[in-house]
Amino acid sequence: MPLLVTSAAGANGNGYGTLLAFDLNGRPLGAFSGDSRIADPRGLAVDRDEGLLFLNSSTGRVLALDPNGRVVRDSGPIEGLNPGGGNFGPDGRYYVGARSARTIMAFSIGLGATGEYVLPAGIVPFPRGFAFGRDGRLFLASGIGPNGVRPILVRGDIETNRHGVGHGRFIGRFNIETFIVSPASEPSWLAFNHTFPDVSRS
Repeated sequence: MPLLVTSAAGANGNGYGTLLAFDLNGRPLGAFSGDSRIADPRGLAVDRDEGLLFLNSSTGRVLALDPNGRVVRDSGPIEGLNPGGGNFGPDGRYYVGARSARTIMAFSIGLGATGEYVLPAGIVPFPRGFAFGRDGRLFLASGIGPNGVRPILVRGDIETNRHGVGHGRFIGRFNIETFIVSPASEPSWLAFNHTFPDVSRS
């Protein structure tokens, strides 16, 4: 695949509202896919085992694309999804920020079943970026919610099999801590550099 960038549209970013492709020198190649189901795309994540790109569309869908930009899986419209970022979890499922419900949902990679909440609805003011630490904990950064509710960091755990991945299930142990105390801060994303082993425990 070339370099791919989501370009937000309208109030979200005044961009192109599509998935843009660039070569390795940064030269624009245009839209990666002309499929109309891709509108104001958000999270991007790659399933390396199947070579598919998963993304979230403002049409309330989760889509999987092949290396040629063809949509090969479609969750269908999900009422009220309003998706944000996306990431794969240690259990192999695809996780999506559900912004209106103020939580995170998880989907099987086949996208054939309805997603499920993995955090209680309304747990954060405005879910943005999230990532899984090497120890399986989920870290979620939130934007500022209504009435100036401050961002928080939610930490949970993924229980997996003895190999660490593949057959996990989310379990309801959460610690909620203040992550960013400035009401002027608006985090967009969160990621780990696993080169430094202590990062996922910070």
